[in-house]
Amino acid sequence: MPLTAEQETLCRRLEMGQPESSAGPLIRALAKEIDDLWDRLNAAYTFVRTEMPEGAIQDEMRRLEAMLQANAGTRFVSGRWDDDG
Repeated sequence: MPLTAEQETLCRRLEMGQPESSAGPLIRALAKEIDDLWDRLNAAYTFVRTEMPEGAIQDEMRRLEAMLQANAGTRFVSGRWDDDG
């Protein structure tokens, strides 16, 4: 998922060596998201390697789409995730 403008700014500040207190929560949130996606990828790979239940890949695609839609309305602001709405 692409970074928001605020996340890009945060990354630039960190690259320049400026201290930023909101970096820790952002890194933890992104690491959790990566871990969750990795778990999903492993599950999909297991489905492909073994006998795949009817519609399992379609179910996983629906869950991933729901996750993307849920994240579409959130952004990282001042060290925490906020809803745009």
